Amino acid sequence: MRYLADLTKDNFNIPKGDLQKSSIDTAFQIVFALAAGVALVILMLAALKYITSRGDPSAVAKAKNTILYAVIGLVIAASAFSIVSFVVKKV
Repeated sequence: MRYLADLTKDNFNIPKGDLQKSSIDTAFQIVFALAAGVALVILMLAALKYITSRGDPSAVAKAKNTILYAVIGLVIAASAFSIVSFVVKKV
C-alpha cells in the first residue's frame, strides 16, 4: 500500500534533461560539416571522372551533372547551417 501512496506524490525520480543551445548548435555543426564533407568528396570524384573521361560525350555529361549536383549539395548544406545557426542564436 505504501508503494501506491508514493506514486500519488509525483515521486518518480525521473532524470531531467539539460539540453542547452550550445549542445544543439554543436550537433548541427557536426551534421552539416559531414554533409559538406561528403559533397566535397563527391565533387572531387566527379572532377576525376571528368578528367579521365577522354572526351566521351556521355561520360563528360555524367561527370558534369555529378559536379552540378555536388555543388548544389554544398550550397544547400551551407544554407541549412546558416539558417539553423541563426535560429538557434535567436532562441
